[in-house]
Amino acid sequence: MIKKRVRRPGQRPTSGLPAQPTRRFANDVESQRERDKENEESIRQRPLSDRRSISKKTELSRYNSWIECTSSAQFDPKEVILDLCRDPASKERAVLQVKKFLQYCVQKSEAERPSLGPTETEFSLTITSARTVFEKLKSVVGYAESHILHV
Repeated sequence: MIKKRVRRPGQRPTSGLPAQPTRRFANDVESQRERDKENEESIRQRPLSDRRSISKKTELSRYNSWIECTSSAQFDPKEVILDLCRDPASKERAVLQVKKFLQYCVQKSEAERPSLGPTETEFSLTITSARTVFEKLKSVVGYAESHILHV
């Protein structure tokens, strides 16, 4: 059933538009230009941040990956990040340590999952692709970049 709007006596019909249209005159345009120039100057005077803004969820994910890296490592992750930025000899050593960390992440990703076989559950890896490993590495490097290199 469709309801009809009933207009009361003396009530004007409404169309959703403003009661009276607003008009801009030449001086209004000029004053708007002046305000725009002032805004542009204030924007130009503010220094730009050298960091990208990231969401809270991404920051939390990066932090958790960093904690996992520092808790599992038999080396200092801060030194590894700094070694990656230094000379080639220390860089090679740092790359080996990063590879060990990523191997640890893959091995640690084993979780119990339901199975259709003779047993109800079986253990399987949750990290099964190179892309997931790369994302883990990106999150660790992202945290290190924002908290170690930009101090």
